[in-house]
Amino acid sequence: MPDNNDNVYDLVVVGGGPAGMMAAITAAQHGVSVLMIDKNSMLGKKLLLTGGGRCNLTHAGTPEELIEHIPYSGKCLFKAFHRFHSPELIAFFEQLGVSLVEDANGKYFPVSQQAREIQVVMTRALKIYGVEVVRSKVLNLDKTPGYYTIHSADGNFRAKHVLISTGGSTYPGTGSSGDGYKFAGLFGHTIYPVEPGLVPLESPFLASGELAGISLQRVGLQCFTHSGKLKFSHKGEMLFTHDGVSGPLILDASLYLLEYDFPVELVFTLPKDYATTFPKRFLQFFATTLAEQEKIGSDISIRFRCTQKKGWDHAMITLGGVSMQEIDPQTFESKLAPGLFFAGEVLDCHGKTGGYNLQIAFSTGYMVGETVAKRKTPL
Repeated sequence: MPDNNDNVYDLVVVGGGPAGMMAAITAAQHGVSVLMIDKNSMLGKKLLLTGGGRCNLTHAGTPEELIEHIPYSGKCLFKAFHRFHSPELIAFFEQLGVSLVEDANGKYFPVSQQAREIQVVMTRALKIYGVEVVRSKVLNLDKTPGYYTIHSADGNFRAKHVLISTGGSTYPGTGSSGDGYKFAGLFGHTIYPVEPGLVPLESPFLASGELAGISLQRVGLQCFTHSGKLKFSHKGEMLFTHDGVSGPLILDASLYLLEYDFPVELVFTLPKDYATTFPKRFLQFFATTLAEQEKIGSDISIRFRCTQKKGWDHAMITLGGVSMQEIDPQTFESKLAPGLFFAGEVLDCHGKTGGYNLQIAFSTGYMVGETVAKRKTPL
């Protein structure tokens, strides 16, 4: 592919995940010339893995309620969520011919319960709205007066605006190899160290696997670091695995537990009807502990230590990334390099389980697409 030196695109999107696709579609709908560069043979591959293959796209609630489920950087999404959150996302997919349905827990899925449908309709929308797609690996990015040059393995492209939406370090098979951090670093951005997020925890205490497969509901959890600091406290559903614990409650707790916090102590408070509602296998395993506490008459709890988080092969999201302090929350444009944008998982912004992370990707992508469109033709 020869160098494309005669054409300057309004927007080049580097990375064809949910954030990049949303930005490209939004911009192109308003007549913006958009080029998407992605090294995968299929766009939106990570969408196929979300929600257990059913694609949990978003969660019900007001912008403020959604922000409560995004620790650390949630307030940076105030403008984005007020402009584009679950109602707007539902309408967006309705326009593409996909209806979403809310489950009993407030999660939204396509009616088909098939993530593939979302990947297909977004890919089709890119084509309908005239987004050019190049399958290539981006090698470098530099800026000259008036435009950026994107150097790919198959040629160079110029753009007035560039969006880095390359994802984090999770699911490397989908193309997430951390390239976006390198590009951000070229322009002086702070990159917080990355580590696996939304992951199960390992515990030698449970290494026998005797409790594997047991799921408990309505369990209260407190997580304490090795120094005794309380890092997480909530109630929900958990699952015992062959070497530790998982389930929504544990995955959410892992967002608050960094690698230097380990080992951690987990304290589970059981509901009052545990003796009649919890599995016999669980009651037998903790029989001595439960009997002792019944005698005392206090709240019934169990506790044990976890030594580490599971690794990248189990991670649903990436913790860390491009500092939100260097990003304009009104537009998701770099404060250090005008015309350079970031959206999605490449940012140091992550949420709990339940569709919050895809909503972050869609909202930030939308804000970028709308911002570029307004600069070309005021909406």
